[in-house]
Amino acid sequence: MGRIIGIDLGTTYSCVAVFNERKGIFEVLPSKSGQQTTPSVVGLNAKGEVIVGDSAKRQLATKPDATVSEIKRHMGELDATGAPHTTPFAGRPHSPEEISAYILRELKESAERALGEKVTGAIITVPAYFEEPQRQATMRAGKMAGLDVKRIINEPTAAAIAYGHDQTEDEDEDEDAQSKPIRLLIYDLGGGTFDVSIIEIEKGNIRVKSTHGNHYLGGVDFDAAVSHWICTKIRETFQVDIEAIAAAGGKEGERARSALGRLRVDAESYKKELSSQESVSMSFPMLPVADPKTGEPLDVELELTRSTFENLIGAKIRETVASVEKALQDARMKPTEIDEIILVGGSTRIPLVKRTLASVFGKEPRTDIHPDLCVALGAAHEAVKHIDVNEVDSPEQRAAIESKVADLPTVVDVTGHSLGVAVEGIYMSVLIPRQTPIPALITQSYVTATDNQSLVRVQVFQGEQKLVSQNTSLREFLLENLPARPAGQVKIEITFTLDSNDTLTVGARDTITNQQREVEIVDERLRGINPIGLMPSGEAPRAGTAAASAGAMMPSAAPVVVPERFQKYVRQAQELLPRLSPGDAKKLNAALDLLFSAVRANNAPVVEAAGSGLMDALFEVRP
Repeated sequence: MGRIIGIDLGTTYSCVAVFNERKGIFEVLPSKSGQQTTPSVVGLNAKGEVIVGDSAKRQLATKPDATVSEIKRHMGELDATGAPHTTPFAGRPHSPEEISAYILRELKESAERALGEKVTGAIITVPAYFEEPQRQATMRAGKMAGLDVKRIINEPTAAAIAYGHDQTEDEDEDEDAQSKPIRLLIYDLGGGTFDVSIIEIEKGNIRVKSTHGNHYLGGVDFDAAVSHWICTKIRETFQVDIEAIAAAGGKEGERARSALGRLRVDAESYKKELSSQESVSMSFPMLPVADPKTGEPLDVELELTRSTFENLIGAKIRETVASVEKALQDARMKPTEIDEIILVGGSTRIPLVKRTLASVFGKEPRTDIHPDLCVALGAAHEAVKHIDVNEVDSPEQRAAIESKVADLPTVVDVTGHSLGVAVEGIYMSVLIPRQTPIPALITQSYVTATDNQSLVRVQVFQGEQKLVSQNTSLREFLLENLPARPAGQVKIEITFTLDSNDTLTVGARDTITNQQREVEIVDERLRGINPIGLMPSGEAPRAGTAAASAGAMMPSAAPVVVPERFQKYVRQAQELLPRLSPGDAKKLNAALDLLFSAVRANNAPVVEAAGSGLMDALFEVRP
């Protein structure tokens, strides 16, 4: 049987966990060096071979030009020219996915050594605030590493799954505890990213209420702040600007970059020491940059206090508090309504983090949950659900897996960013707002913007800005051969379906001919094409400047959010319509319209009746 593992692919450290059906427990698997985590660092050794983990991290200071770290921050990123980001490595440009694949392959092989059997699949975690391009890039990295990526899940959600499962087991004998929901704030401050999620846990149910974050904020920023402070002290004392020299070429620049790499690596160690002591004595003998007075390598001795360190990182910690406040606002909760604060990520060991959160919430965060391991353990919980028990030979192990799956809590997550389409080519019309529970199916109507318009370009975006140019472009496609009608008289229905894997499917159909197109969103960005726009349904087409058109930005009616139990019937109907005769299509369209109208009117009894009517109509017209 090919094993399925849970992977926390981190910016600075990664971790692997699995369900051990022989012991009936979830456990973290050791790296090849015997550690519970693996540094997310890739390098080339003296033989030109790719090395990953501890050995690569050891050479980060001495061979910075042959070593890559913090690649997670560039997943799905574009450079200044709009091209996919690349990093020089091993004599050629590498995409972040390729570098990440080296790390994932190392984790896969470590797991196989620990388990003594082949690993074929994985659940991989990502920051909750990752957008679609970052999620797709993570999927591709997993495939490059030889893994069947069963699902991508959010890191705070994974931590909550591990915590929630433990809570469920602890409360089996306590009926009163089972009836009371627990509201958690998951504060996830890792090496390179920050997420906060507010989660409600009841017996057998984990519901994400809101999420916020910043995937460019984490422990590496704190290391950089310490490193910059050291460089400033060196500049003041020796009149040597290591950072400026490192930006230059030649041997001198290479030596300065090596010195900077050493400072950065040592800064991480000194930062960790400050979590348990009030000051550290920092020593940097023989730094490979010349003392202008003697021409010899620099010998540097400095003292860094916890107070100075906290001043260096204080602004970053305040940024996390702003995200916490936004998540509370989105969840419509006050700090006093949070029952427990769960710390995730190694950077939460910093005392300033704990003091800040205690000040905001009036209670101490939990410190008994391992911040480095809980995300991988949560991913392993999810991985169990994807095991094919028919491939398990041992009846005892098969029974253990089935029993564990039955005990696992259900999870309802939310989308971290709004999803929508361009109207009039420049404005964002949101179909799925951020913090919408997933899975979700939402339909919105639009109309053509010009007379006799023969096609529409459906442009899909992700983000929170009113102008699509300020959001992330995900995909665009054409709906062609529209009937010739005056502007505003051809109605286009756009349907967004977001499944539990955060995979977005977009469908478009015109309601006159029932012609339909449907695409699954992948990391594809089409540029340089002047869009043929849509107008929101019910709005008259407008002419003139963008400012004059601003009133047409939003749809005239709220999007239709179909109850989950009827969503599959809506999809079946929309897929079936183009193949039906005009009479049957009219009958099915009428059933759809009745359901959509009932949902818009928020009339629950009529929604139930209309949903049943749609099911009956499908049965009648199905070929």
